[in-house]
Amino acid sequence: MAILSIKADIKDGATAYLGGAQALNLLGREVAGSKPPSGWKGMLDGFLKLGDGGTFKLGGHTIEKNGLYVNVKGQEYKNANHPGPAYWEIADGVGQEAPTKLASTVRKLLGDPGHAVENPWVATLVAAMFLSEVVRNPRSLAVNLMLLDLIESGTRYGRDAGPESGKVLDFRKLLVFGGGGKKSKTYTYEGGDVKVDKASGTLRGGKLPMSQLDAMAQFQKSTAKTYENKMNKGFNAVLSQAALNLKAPAEGGYHFATPLLEKECTVALRWLLAYCGRNSFKGVGGHVKSTEMVPSNAWVKDSPKVEKIVLTPWYGDVRLSGLREQLCQTEWQNCAAPQPGALARQLADKAAGAFAQRAGSLALMLA
Repeated sequence: MAILSIKADIKDGATAYLGGAQALNLLGREVAGSKPPSGWKGMLDGFLKLGDGGTFKLGGHTIEKNGLYVNVKGQEYKNANHPGPAYWEIADGVGQEAPTKLASTVRKLLGDPGHAVENPWVATLVAAMFLSEVVRNPRSLAVNLMLLDLIESGTRYGRDAGPESGKVLDFRKLLVFGGGGKKSKTYTYEGGDVKVDKASGTLRGGKLPMSQLDAMAQFQKSTAKTYENKMNKGFNAVLSQAALNLKAPAEGGYHFATPLLEKECTVALRWLLAYCGRNSFKGVGGHVKSTEMVPSNAWVKDSPKVEKIVLTPWYGDVRLSGLREQLCQTEWQNCAAPQPGALARQLADKAAGAFAQRAGSLALMLA
C-alpha cells in the first residue's frame, strides 16, 4: 500500500509532516544536480551512444541493445511483442537467487561492471534497472538504489512492519504485480479506476516504478519543464530532466496522477523511514525556560541585577511514521502546506541530505 507522507513527532513536543509531493520535489532536485560515480556514468554515456543492435560487456556477458530494451546476446526470451525480455521474464530468470545475495551482487556490478556473474539474467536485470530505466527516467538511479538498500537490509513494510512482522521485498515483487496467481486489485487515479489482475499485471507492473505499461509517457508528464529528449547529448543532459514541480492533490485527494509518481513517492518515503530509523534524528521539541540575574546596566559598576528569562531549545528523538490513505483526511492537506517551526525544516533538510547522498553515491547507506 502506498505511503503518501511522513509524520514526525517529538514526545510532548512538535509535530511536522513531509508530504509526498514535497519529498519527490526534493528527490528530483537532488538527482538533477547529482554526479553519478564516474565508472557507472561511463556505462550510461556508452549506453546512450549505442545504436540498435549495439553491444557492450557487463558482468562477463555481452549485452545487446535494441531500442531501450536489453538482453544477453544469444539469450532466448518468450515475449515476441518486445525487442527484449519483459520484466516478468527477467523475474523468472533471477527467481532462484536469494534476494539479499542478489542485491549485493547487483551492487558489486554497479561498482565494477567487469565483475563476472554466472547467471546471464542477473546481467540483464542490472542493464535494465540501471541503464535502460535510468536513461528513460534519471530519478530511477536513486530510486532503484533505494530499493536495493531495502532488499539488502531486509527492511520490512506493510501495516504491521515490526522487527518480526510485515513483508520483505524481493526482486519478483519489484518486477511483477502480485507475484502471479489470482490476486486482483483496483487502483484509482485521476483518469478513473484501473483493475489489475494476472492477465493485466504489466499495466501496473511491480513495485519498481518504471515497470508498468507506458512508464516513459508518465515520466514525461512529471518533469518540471516540457520534456525534451536529450539522450543524444549524454547523461548529464538527461539528468536535468529529473526535477519535479509537484503540487499536493487538490481538495484532499489521495492519489497521484500516475502510478509512476505514486510508486516513486512510496519508495522514497519508505527508504527515508528506514534511513532515519538507522541514523539518529533529533529535533527541537520546544524550549526550556530558565532565569538568571544580570546587571540592569552593564556600563555602571555595581549596577543592581534584574531577572532575565532564558529560553533554551531542547532536543528529543524524532519518531517517524508513514501515513496511508486510510488515515485522517485533514492530515494529507497539512503535509504539503508550509509549516512553521524548526522540526519541519529539520525534516526537510534531513530528507534532502539523505537524497543527495543516495543520488550521488553507490555506497551502501543502510547498515
